[in-house]
Amino acid sequence: MTELPSSPVKRPRENNKLNGSTVTEGNIKMYKRDPAHRVFVNRSLNMAKIKIFGFDMDYTLAVYKSPVYEDMGFEKLKERLVAIGYPKEINEFKYDPAFPCRGLWFDKQFGTLLKVDCYGNVLVAVHGFRFMKSWEIGKMYPNKYVQLDENRIYVLNTLFNIPETYMIACMIDFFITKKDYEQSDMGVRCGDLFMSYKSIFQDIRNSVDWVHYHGDMKDYTVQNLETYVHKDKRLPLFLERIRQHGQKTMIITNSDYKYTNKIMEYLLDFPETIKDWHLVCGVSVLVFIDFITMTIWTAVDPLVYEKTSLDTEKTGQDVFVEPYILTCSSKSYAWMGVIMAVKGLLLLFGAFIAVETRNIKMNLLNEAKEIALTIYTVLVLAGIGVPINFVVEKNIDFKYGVTSIFVILGTTVMLAACLFPKVYTVLKISVADESIMVANMRAQTVNAPVDKSTVLKIQITQLESKLKKVEDELHSYKSNGVDG
Repeated sequence: MTELPSSPVKRPRENNKLNGSTVTEGNIKMYKRDPAHRVFVNRSLNMAKIKIFGFDMDYTLAVYKSPVYEDMGFEKLKERLVAIGYPKEINEFKYDPAFPCRGLWFDKQFGTLLKVDCYGNVLVAVHGFRFMKSWEIGKMYPNKYVQLDENRIYVLNTLFNIPETYMIACMIDFFITKKDYEQSDMGVRCGDLFMSYKSIFQDIRNSVDWVHYHGDMKDYTVQNLETYVHKDKRLPLFLERIRQHGQKTMIITNSDYKYTNKIMEYLLDFPETIKDWHLVCGVSVLVFIDFITMTIWTAVDPLVYEKTSLDTEKTGQDVFVEPYILTCSSKSYAWMGVIMAVKGLLLLFGAFIAVETRNIKMNLLNEAKEIALTIYTVLVLAGIGVPINFVVEKNIDFKYGVTSIFVILGTTVMLAACLFPKVYTVLKISVADESIMVANMRAQTVNAPVDKSTVLKIQITQLESKLKKVEDELHSYKSNGVDG
């Protein structure tokens, strides 16, 4: 399912699309998506066996707009800090989205923000807004290493921590640069008042929690949803398709019901979204109008034969041929006008579908180009064929030939444009995907060609299992005193 970054396979740039491309590794053809559209997992997972899909709300289903949302949270945090007794000069702080980043560590002992690698090596250290030099980091942290101790280190690893990260830097910088305060290794002093960096951090942390749980941040967000929350038309479609396939969905969040309900109502409220049954009903109504019109037409003004005589032709002595044409017609042309109007509505409906589906990335669902081609073909053939029929009305053979060719050509082009690309895409994906799907879906796939590498991995696993079983039996014999 996944490919290691060091894979030597080269892909043409034009093939790196959402639907991927078929590449060759040795003698095996494999279908692979563009890396940007792959899902990388640590273990095999059959999604068909999952009955309930749970989603977090904040920054998963509900994605908040950056940096306006962080800026609003920073303003609310300033108000709270001033309210609990911090200097009013804090109100002059302005949020800078270029400074904070997710995943920094805060050292509550020395008041430094640290960028640390996965082994605990300090890469960057900032005290307030001052970036510390390498020798300063080494002096403060021997070997430039710090251990993750929850009593000393706080990891700012969520997106909600971003405004908090910037506030920590602002507060530390404010106190160490203000002349009224004397800086020390573990805090600042103003007269008899000593504030440790740990106590400053605890006040900021408690203020953040207060803003989220007791303040008006959520109410302000709900009142300005368009400003702070992204709205994606694909979300309700995604959740609906999960439910259509028999699975259930649920939200896992620590937000209260009132806030969660308002956010989800906003995210899922797309009155202009067209559902499948809307399309079926729309087409059914137009077909029903067509049927009713034809039925009433046949009952009220049925078609009758009409004989039209042509010029008499003399083919020999005393032999005259009087050609005539038998046509079906009715007394009024209004019925034909109604039928043509219904067909025009069908064309407009098709054009509307083409416009609505033009941005869908999945080729199996995006029919905008095919629909546009069929509409263009119908309009061009109608624009040419109708005038020709009126001009050559008495030339029956030519008129019949032109009409037949145009009808056959139009229907063939429409069927080919809509059907052939879909068949080709389905066959291409089904054949190419078998090599990577068989490992996860072999219990559900019948007579599917198996990837050789996958078979070898399965066989190795089975042999290792048998070998371990034999070793266990041998160990049990030895422990019981059985020799050889």
